[in-house]
Amino acid sequence: MVNTLETVDKIDKVIGELGITKVTENKNVVEYALENGLKLLTLENHTSPVVTLLVVYKVGSRNEAVGYTGSTHFLEHMLFKGTKKHNTDKGNGIDDLLTQIGAYWNATTWFDRTSYFEVVPSEYLELCVELEADRMRNLLLRQEDHDSEMSVVRNEMERGENYPEEAIEKELYAIAFREHPYHHPTIGWRSDVEGVDMEKLREFYNTFYWPNNATVILVGDFEPTKALTYMQKYFGKIPKSPQPIPTVYTTEPPQEGERRFEIHRSGDLPKVWAGYHVPNASHADNYPLAVIRHILGSTYERSSRFYRALIDNSIAAEVFARHDDLRDPALFIVGATLNPEVEIEKAETAIFEELAKLAKEPVTDEELDRARSANRKGTILSKADPSSLAFMLGEAESKADWHWLMNYDDKFDAVTKEDIMRVAGKYFVKSNRTVGHFFPKNSEDGSVSNDGDDDEEEGAPPADAHKAAEEINVTAFLNSRPPVTKVKAAKSTFKVPTFESRVVKQVMPNGMTLLLLQNPGTESVGITSTTRAGKFFSYKEPNALPDFAADLMTKGSQNYSKLKMAEILENMGIPGGLEFAVDNYRLSFGSNLVSDDMPQFVDMLADIMRHPLFLEEELAKTKIEWRARLTEAMSNTRLMAWNSVRRNLYPKDHPF
Repeated sequence: MVNTLETVDKIDKVIGELGITKVTENKNVVEYALENGLKLLTLENHTSPVVTLLVVYKVGSRNEAVGYTGSTHFLEHMLFKGTKKHNTDKGNGIDDLLTQIGAYWNATTWFDRTSYFEVVPSEYLELCVELEADRMRNLLLRQEDHDSEMSVVRNEMERGENYPEEAIEKELYAIAFREHPYHHPTIGWRSDVEGVDMEKLREFYNTFYWPNNATVILVGDFEPTKALTYMQKYFGKIPKSPQPIPTVYTTEPPQEGERRFEIHRSGDLPKVWAGYHVPNASHADNYPLAVIRHILGSTYERSSRFYRALIDNSIAAEVFARHDDLRDPALFIVGATLNPEVEIEKAETAIFEELAKLAKEPVTDEELDRARSANRKGTILSKADPSSLAFMLGEAESKADWHWLMNYDDKFDAVTKEDIMRVAGKYFVKSNRTVGHFFPKNSEDGSVSNDGDDDEEEGAPPADAHKAAEEINVTAFLNSRPPVTKVKAAKSTFKVPTFESRVVKQVMPNGMTLLLLQNPGTESVGITSTTRAGKFFSYKEPNALPDFAADLMTKGSQNYSKLKMAEILENMGIPGGLEFAVDNYRLSFGSNLVSDDMPQFVDMLADIMRHPLFLEEELAKTKIEWRARLTEAMSNTRLMAWNSVRRNLYPKDHPF
């Protein structure tokens, strides 16, 4: 039964009057259907006066073909440009209105879907429903908007090309998939993005943006009868698509041999990635693959197989395993960023050896139990945030349906050691994989090389940009915009939320200050800690000293070894939950955990804070890891620019 502010009889009466059908209910999520085919999912959560509205369209880059790749992403940008009723020219565009009410809003595009969302005070739900329904079918799609947004999309594409990870991922999917549209990057191929015309975008919009190709998800603080009334009022008047929504029928044939590629471009550390073809999210083998992902682990999972094989042995600075469970068969991806002077073949061999072990030897009981616990507790922590839960439901809708999420943990728990060995032996084979090597390439003077033929560096401002900037009259520009329409203040039954009076402050005998704030109903606890121990207090010492100290605190304490600490945190579902950060004035960390785990977490935290071991062997490994991080940071232009600014603003012996 749903935890609702209204009676079931009242809700049933209203949906009968509105012509809305209640389809099903599962774990407090209620599914409704409008006559035009729109699916609506609702989940009430009255812990705070905030509501999340998410609209998921079942269209992504899998619905594109050569000539108009990137259209889904481009349309995502265009949906913020306005409709006849709501646009910036009138001063009542989406951004104009949502800014005034303190909303958080955005949109994202992926292989299988495009999602638009707003997180707003509960009393403004109707405004959000109106805006989303309006742009579903009434988008202006003007040429001038297309032209202005082109530079934004191009800039986003160029920023992505600066990251080696994005370059190797794009190439990996493009080579692993030759026929299926997962071959195309979500952002599109550059020539398609720059060449697609407005008519093609309009055709794409008129093909996929209909109520019978969308799911609206509502999570948070709302009254069901009002919410359903808003849905019928604004979405209900939109007809279903005049033609059936096109389906994707192209399938990728089995791979018949290993494929390899190399990328040589600007960067600082070599990388090796490998992708294996795996089934779609609805396939039974999806769950053993998800368990394997946990067991292989990542940089943040220090008890995992990959961490111990590659990072503990100083082969890699970063390592990961990733399971892309999508609507169609996709990839299981593994990869590593190498430490300086390590041969790429050494890292590749270590990765493949770990994958081979999974097919030959059963995983341990401890590994399987830890994966199950981490998954279960990760779900609890994600569901503690209503917005996060809305996004989880949206992803489930895009790859299968929302029941997939409701049943996920039970199917994950049912995975056996035999399932893992069978699945690993079936998919992690040489003929089923695509391997990519990234080799950094820099110019002799240390600047990023430009392979283009243009005289000016790609993305650089024109030579007379400073002159153009000087000629802009900012005041005149702002005055030329129409006045923004004021959002009418909505009636609210809630007072302005404040927790000041509920905070309990206690000073411990040792001088530590403790602040407590209860927030029942989430099954979770948030813990943060701040200690005055930043770089300011050691600025005459070696600059990296505070960073090394922070890093070593979680590498072993009096009562908790590095491995034991990692196993406990991963069992709690928070593998990175005790990572300390250092700035100029403080040493700090923050973590969310399941409430039942708090006693053990606090005991471990106290031991780490008071009795860290600072082992020589861990310091040696930390230095190797930091050398790799610093090497990679040298290709981060924004970071390098910021460091240059600070060096010029402050004298050499200044802590900043």
